Amino acid sequence: MTTLVKIKNGWAEKVKAHPFYLFFVLFFVLLFIFQLITHISFIAYPLTWITTHATWYVLLITGLPVTMEGVIISTPRNINMEIIYECTGIYGIIVYLSAVLATPKVSWTKKLMGCWLGLIIIWLMNIVRLVTIYWVTYEYPPAFDFIHTYFWQLFLIVVVILVYAVWFKKNGSRAFSKK
Repeated sequence: MTTLVKIKNGWAEKVKAHPFYLFFVLFFVLLFIFQLITHISFIAYPLTWITTHATWYVLLITGLPVTMEGVIISTPRNINMEIIYECTGIYGIIVYLSAVLATPKVSWTKKLMGCWLGLIIIWLMNIVRLVTIYWVTYEYPPAFDFIHTYFWQLFLIVVVILVYAVWFKKNGSRAFSKK
């Protein structure tokens, strides 16, 4: 029993002495939990529906010819763009929320405010992504694979990192200090 207490105390002391360990463990636990939660159909389907409708509405405002049926947005040139769960920006949002919530030594008020602002920014950037994919595909269909698979995937990763970096600089600058 003494060995078990030493192991527990040793782990707790390491986490206390190195806040990055706590961040690392919490980050991946939160990623796992958010993945489970967001794949529940009563969350996934409404998020897909809202993203599809927001994209369609922005496309209407821009004047591009567009029709929508369910979660499929179509051009008059018979190009269909199906908005699936993975198109909602949810993975970037999950990574961002996990990072903010796992950041040690930051008040819950600052974390929650950061979560809301980051969620909105990342989701809106995803709408911009979907609108530009539609527009580029409408004008030059062969560009779809590049713009969808390479350009916007990388761009959204950069957006998530930058949004977290800005939040962290403002709120978490002492998060990984040992005191």
